[in-house]
Amino acid sequence: MATTAKTDKTPAAAFDAAGDGELAPAAHRDATAPGVARIEAVAAVWRTWERWFFWIALFLFCYYRGLDGMTRPTFQAFAVSEWNVAGQTATLAVIRACIGSASQPVYAKLCDYVGRPFVLFISTFFFLLGTIVCAAAQNFGSYIAGFVIYTFGFGGQNMLIFAVASDFSSMRSRLIFLHAPSVPFLINTWVSGNVAQGLLNNTTWRWGFGIPAIVDPFTTALVFVPLLLGLLRAKKQGRLDGIKSTPQLLASPSNWLDLLIKVDIVGLFLIASSLALILVPLTLGGGNAAKWRTAPVLAPLIIGLTVTLPSFIVWEVKYAKYPMLPKKLLRSRHILCGLAIALFSIASSSTQGSYLYFTLVVAFGKSVEAATRVRNITSFVSTIVGILIGFAVRHFRQLKPFIIAGGILYMVAFGLLIRYRGGHSVSDFAGLVGGEVVLGVANALIQYPTTTALQAVVSHDNMAIVTAMYNACFQVGAAIGAAMAGGIWTNLMPRKLQAGLERANIPGAEKLALSVYGNPIKFIAQYKVGSPERAAVDGAYRDVQRIICIAGICVAVVLFGFTFGLDNPRLSDDQSNKDAEKSDSDEASVHEKPKDIK
Repeated sequence: MATTAKTDKTPAAAFDAAGDGELAPAAHRDATAPGVARIEAVAAVWRTWERWFFWIALFLFCYYRGLDGMTRPTFQAFAVSEWNVAGQTATLAVIRACIGSASQPVYAKLCDYVGRPFVLFISTFFFLLGTIVCAAAQNFGSYIAGFVIYTFGFGGQNMLIFAVASDFSSMRSRLIFLHAPSVPFLINTWVSGNVAQGLLNNTTWRWGFGIPAIVDPFTTALVFVPLLLGLLRAKKQGRLDGIKSTPQLLASPSNWLDLLIKVDIVGLFLIASSLALILVPLTLGGGNAAKWRTAPVLAPLIIGLTVTLPSFIVWEVKYAKYPMLPKKLLRSRHILCGLAIALFSIASSSTQGSYLYFTLVVAFGKSVEAATRVRNITSFVSTIVGILIGFAVRHFRQLKPFIIAGGILYMVAFGLLIRYRGGHSVSDFAGLVGGEVVLGVANALIQYPTTTALQAVVSHDNMAIVTAMYNACFQVGAAIGAAMAGGIWTNLMPRKLQAGLERANIPGAEKLALSVYGNPIKFIAQYKVGSPERAAVDGAYRDVQRIICIAGICVAVVLFGFTFGLDNPRLSDDQSNKDAEKSDSDEASVHEKPKDIK
């Protein structure tokens, strides 16, 4: 990045190296990816009111998106129960994570080369299309199709939020800006339960998916307007001279081929396929009659373990021109430990969260409203504590002590969740809420601080791809955690239900166990708390959730170990690490800068 004679540390400073109103040297603009150059130009020309408009628009965008994200699992629970496939909830989580892990690097490169506004448009298109398909789904298969499309769009919106929050903040203040889009959680945690309950009381779960398809285009347009205004003014001032526009880039087939090569599309396909083929069967192999020896379960497992996963390793080591993990990163203990923390932190937390809603409504006897709120309490606490930590980090300029503390609290949280996994007393419920609160504090100390720690050692040009790699590992961890929970749930729950009902001498125990496993929502409507049937089922849910949480704490121990492998860089007032450019001169940077895109 070009240095500036001024004290301005924003990305705009790169364009003021020669003084007010002058462009940075052509060498800088030529070396910077087109999308990065355009967002820097926007930052340079934005007026104060446009910056405020953008952050308010981003808040509204994140507010409704967050409300949708908090209520959607509730509507999904009713949908899968209606189709008697509630046990396959973890399968959806694995699918979501597989798509998320593969899409993040693609969206990161699109952000850098084609531009942030294009990613906003295309991700919103897929978000809306998938949401509409989910709302209209008549069976589990069609719902999965919509879920896949929606997840691809959702991942793009996530990448965009991370990118723009990093674009317009210094490293020292990065944590505050990364948490800014999460502020809506402070409101949505408490209203999401009322919204979900109100919609279900007055209509069906389908409208829970349908309403976002109506509202989301308006909130997206609000974010798009200030970006467009900035681009138009930058073009008028000549700041975009020599930088290809988005239509010019999209019109060239050679640019698309260049992009596909640089995002390592073959490697992404192989790793996503490997994850899906290996992890999804783990959530499908159980049931009342175990299917581990059947072809639909064995075939994907065998193909994933013997074909796609080895192919991915061979491709990355020998043939990939731009491998997903370049040699420069593989030599950095700090980077590798940061990516491992991303993977193990979400793998740990997603184990207990995969079936938390069903545990709350069955084993704790909570209403839709209460269960939705408790399920989201972790995000609420994480947001509040995260903002406070952001200000603390801004003062202390260090991250590692906070991250180590987060690793300790992960284990404390799971200790509480193992102890309080069901029951209808106030103390049982308070124990669960306490565990979720501690987990929220741990997330605040781990997740965004680790993102910032990785960004602190790379240049602006490499920031999006390193962030994408962190998010991709985060999604892989989510897939692993969901697969662990799904494997435990599908293999143990049917047997635990039947054994509990038989011990209680309930007639037709096998048939009732199958019914509860597929549609717990229907069961709790028929059998109230205190009945013998409900007591037997509650016990089965408590036993299985305990085992899931034990698996989670085992992963948390591994996570804690990796926190000590991080470096402790001092955070500066710069937007990115300018010294990273010096080290990049010895070898290609984290992801080799593209040749001039034609």
